[in-house]
Amino acid sequence: MKDALARITRAQAADTLREAIAQAAPEAARRRRDETLTKAVEDLTPAFDRMIADLTVAAQKLDPENPVDIGNAIRDEHERQLLHETCRTRDLCERLQAVLDSDGVMSQSSQGVRVHPARWSCGNSASPSRG
Repeated sequence: MKDALARITRAQAADTLREAIAQAAPEAARRRRDETLTKAVEDLTPAFDRMIADLTVAAQKLDPENPVDIGNAIRDEHERQLLHETCRTRDLCERLQAVLDSDGVMSQSSQGVRVHPARWSCGNSASPSRG
């Protein structure tokens, strides 16, 4: 009888603990998600700033009379190469987005839950890390 009472008491304690964890888990996950998103924004800001600067320089080279006519902007090999790399980067970003759509923005790593590497690869790498 005493042994059964002890088992019932442990089972009730385990149930109480399970309920407390279940109630606290969503808030803890939300806080962790907010921290992770803040870190992702901090990590991505320099890459986006560089991209904006590069796009600003490219936009200044467009024909002011007809900026939509990309043919006017492609005058020599250097500019053709820039267009090629832009397309390559766009294709890479699309592939990385497909990985994110498939795997989600967060991934498990040896350091815990982190922003998926595909999330920042587009801005920090000229060659794809996944094919």
